[in-house]
Amino acid sequence: MYRNVNNDLLHLKDVKFDIIAFFSANEIKSLFEQFPEFKQEDRRICVFGTAALKAVTERGMEVNIQAGTPEAPSIAVALENYLKVSNKV
Repeated sequence: MYRNVNNDLLHLKDVKFDIIAFFSANEIKSLFEQFPEFKQEDRRICVFGTAALKAVTERGMEVNIQAGTPEAPSIAVALENYLKVSNKV
């Protein structure tokens, strides 16, 4: 049994990340609760699974990297595949 607990991320409000990975719909909900004016801008969004994918797209964001698929069964593999393509390795 487990329980999800949202962390207070307000200390990160001025930090700019290139890629943000979400593993669950609750994480997207937490992001917008803490940062209601969040905009994707040029950040890449990575999701694991269909629930996170749905939550991100419902918020009007674009998913750039998807994990939990046959081609990318994990976030690590999804990121590696994305970087290979984007860096043309």
